[in-house]
Amino acid sequence: MRHNSKLPTGKVPSEVLQRIVFNHLGVPDKRIISGPNVGEDAAIIDMGEKVIVIATDPITGADSPRDSGE
Repeated sequence: MRHNSKLPTGKVPSEVLQRIVFNHLGVPDKRIISGPNVGEDAAIIDMGEKVIVIATDPITGADSPRDSGE
């Protein structure tokens, strides 16, 4: 479904993440201790004897490259 309204500059609203992104994340995995969620910029995955912690930058939208990363 294509949506024609323009999103505001800055972080993607949580309702958009819930509706568009989180509904398409794939198959649930019991190894995921902490996964995708609003306000979470990291994940923790149980690999048996060890865990992996993965971090990323949040999804943002900007009108120009100089406005990104805020």
